[in-house]
Amino acid sequence: MNNNALLKVFRMNVNDHAQEIRTAQEAYYIAKAAEDSIKSIAEDIQRGILSKNEYLVAADLWNGNRRGMTERRITEPRRAYLMDEEIYINDFLPKCYEKYQAAGIADDRGKEYCPEARAADKRKAAEQKLLSIAVDILPECEEKDLLKAAVNHWKYRDEILQLILHLAA
Repeated sequence: MNNNALLKVFRMNVNDHAQEIRTAQEAYYIAKAAEDSIKSIAEDIQRGILSKNEYLVAADLWNGNRRGMTERRITEPRRAYLMDEEIYINDFLPKCYEKYQAAGIADDRGKEYCPEARAADKRKAAEQKLLSIAVDILPECEEKDLLKAAVNHWKYRDEILQLILHLAA
């Protein structure tokens, strides 16, 4: 099949799936916004707890300027993994979970789950739906097999996702 014929079939497929594409795009944007919002609230809560309590890098991990840290106190949520595991599980997580519950973002499965876990699952499902549509709307050609493989590669997966999100159906 030549390029013009492929493009014609592709356009027809996009038109045939227009509503499905728009619905999937909308579901993705909603899920992504929910995940980002919940994650932002959770990080603010964690940052507040870290500022009001003194959590230190675990002794077995501290080595002066290790990991770019100049002080031993943990002040950023992205560094919470460095604290002693017992303190993390028995002190930090319960304090965070209490605040998550008050903010209405706690995962109902318990303190072991990050608040955005369910939202992340919804985003991943919406992402997968979009990627499936991207593959399905292509006409049968050699490149379709390449695209099927590419959706499983982290670099190309994101590029394909961005293309289907920008597709005006």
